[in-house]
This record gives sequence, structure tokens and C-alpha cells, in this order.
Amino acid sequence: MKPQSLLKIRISVDISGKQRYTEEEIKLEFSNDNINVERKLLIRKNDGAVMGEILI
Repeated sequence: MKPQSLLKIRISVDISGKQRYTEEEIKLEFSNDNINVERKLLIRKNDGAVMGEILI
């Protein structure tokens, strides 16, 4: 079995406090290699949207 690691992520919300993205959308972007991680932020490559923040 391959080693695994789980990350806790705070998903981005809009001004009203509603979650902008689902967990499944973020997983799909990771699997499509469409995410950059910069300073703990998950940034979508194609439009620069901040999808969430990795919590440490």
C-alpha cells in the first residue's frame, strides 16, 4: 500500500459566507493537475481563483 497523507483545507467562501466550491470540485481540479499551491493557498491554474487554504 502506498503511503497516504490527508490535508485539512478551508474551502473558499463568498461575501455572504456561502461555500464557493465543493470538495468534489477541488478533488477534480487536483486530479486534472489544475491546482498550484502557493503559500498554503490552492490556486486554480486556468483563472487564478483561490479555491481554498491548507490548514496546518
